Amino acid sequence: MKRDKRRTFAATTVLIAPFVILLAALAAAGPSLREWGQKRQHGGEPQSIDINLYTFWTDRDLGDCAIFGFKLDRFERELVTRTKDLFGLSVRSVPIRIHLYHNHDELERFLKRTTSWKGDFTHNGGYYNPAGSEIAIEMTGDEREDISGLFHEVTHALFNLSAERARWSPWVAEGVATWLARSEIGPEGAVRLGGIDHRFLAINREGPLPLREFLEADHSQFTTAQNRYYYAQAHLLFAFLVERHRDRLAAYLKSEMSGVKVGPATFESTFGPIPDIEKEFADFVKSLN
Repeated sequence: MKRDKRRTFAATTVLIAPFVILLAALAAAGPSLREWGQKRQHGGEPQSIDINLYTFWTDRDLGDCAIFGFKLDRFERELVTRTKDLFGLSVRSVPIRIHLYHNHDELERFLKRTTSWKGDFTHNGGYYNPAGSEIAIEMTGDEREDISGLFHEVTHALFNLSAERARWSPWVAEGVATWLARSEIGPEGAVRLGGIDHRFLAINREGPLPLREFLEADHSQFTTAQNRYYYAQAHLLFAFLVERHRDRLAAYLKSEMSGVKVGPATFESTFGPIPDIEKEFADFVKSLN
C-alpha cells in the first residue's frame, strides 16, 4: 500500500512540475509580460518582452517566451558555475536581444538588414551578432528543438562576452555550441549540461572528414550546403575531447582565448599526434549507440 502511495505521489509530481516551471517563468517576467499583452492589443507588430537579462522580440505566445526565458536563465547560471575549469565563463551583465521568427525568409531578411556579414544564411537556422549582442533564430514549433537552438546561440553569445580577445576556431565554436545545445532542463529545473545529438552521429558515419584538414576549416565551411558534415564532426570531436581529455581540452581552450590564432600544431602539441587522436576519436564514435 505504501508503494502505491509513493507511485501516486511521484506521478502527481511529474504532472504538476511543468506548471510550476511555467508559473515561475511568468513570475520572473513580471510587468514586462503584462505590458507586452497591452501592446499586442493595439497593432499586432512584434513587441519586446524583458525576462531577466534577455529581451525577446516576438509575436509568439506569452507562455512560450516565459518558458524560454526561464530555461535560458537556468542554463546560463549552471553553465557558468559548473564549467569554471573548462570554459571560465563570466557572469553576464550585458543584456542579450533575441529575435524569434516563424520562417526562414523572415530570418534572412532580418540578418541581411542588420548584419555586415555577406555570407550565405540559407543553410543556417540561427545567428549571433556580437556587434549588438543580438540573436536571431527561426522557430520550428517544436519546443525541444527551439530551446536547443536558443542554447546554441546563447552559447556563442556567452563565449564572445566572456572572452572578447579569443579567436575561436570554427570547429571549437560550433562544437561546443552544438554539444551544449543538447542540454536539458528537467521538470523541476534540474540542468543536464551537454549531450550527444544522434542525428550528427548518423551524418558523421556517412563520411568522417580527415582530422588535420577539418581543424583548418574556416567559417565558410559551416554555411554551405555540405555544412552538416562539418557540424557533425565538430559536435562529436568536442564531445570526445570533453569526455576523454577534459584537462587537455581546458588547456587548449585557454590557447584559443589568448587572442592568437591556433591550428593543427597547437592541437597536436596539446593532445598528441593527430593520427593517434584521429584513431581514438574514430573508436569513440564507433562506441556510441
